[in-house]
Parts: sequence; C-alpha cells; structure tokens
Amino acid sequence: MATQITPIKGKATEEQIKKLKSEVEGKLFEIHADGYYGYLKMPNRSVMSMATIPGTSLVRKTEIILQNCWLTGDEEIQERDDLFYGLGMQIDKLIEAKEASVKKL
Repeated sequence: MATQITPIKGKATEEQIKKLKSEVEGKLFEIHADGYYGYLKMPNRSVMSMATIPGTSLVRKTEIILQNCWLTGDEEIQERDDLFYGLGMQIDKLIEAKEASVKKL
C-alpha cells in the first residue's frame, strides 16, 4: 500500500486510518504489540486456504497471514520473534464470520 504512517512505532493517525480503510475491501485491523503498531486487512478465502492446510503450525499460519494481509506499520512486528509470537496468539481474531444455519427440507 502507498499510505505512509507516522514514524512513532507505526501508529497511524485517524486520517491515515480512514485512507487505509478506503484502500482495502473488508475490515481493517490494528495490531499492537509492546508499543509497536501494524495494520492488516482481513484474510480472504485464498489466504485462509493457504494458512489452514492440515499440519500447518501456528508460526507458519501467522507468517502466511502477515505476508498476505500486511498493509503498513512498524516492521519490527514481523521481524522480532517476541512481537511475532504475541501476534500469533491473536491471529484468529482477524477472521470474522457471520453466523449461519442449515435446515433440512
């Protein structure tokens, strides 16, 4: 994405967040880890298909989602293991699904 963010550990201003929202289809997520910020779009089916192959570790799932959904922010989140692992524990919050039901007819 072309949107530039503030240099303070990746934290975007309200104006920058509005611009990011207009650039992505779907939801925008702000991630925060130990004072560092990043912005991700919601993973689509293609990304989720890659990330949820049976046997895929949490680390690999997190890498796939970050590589495909990262928009902008402080790269420390992706580079430092402690920040990355913290995000891995929250990665499922990026997946939003509506409730559905099935009715036998």
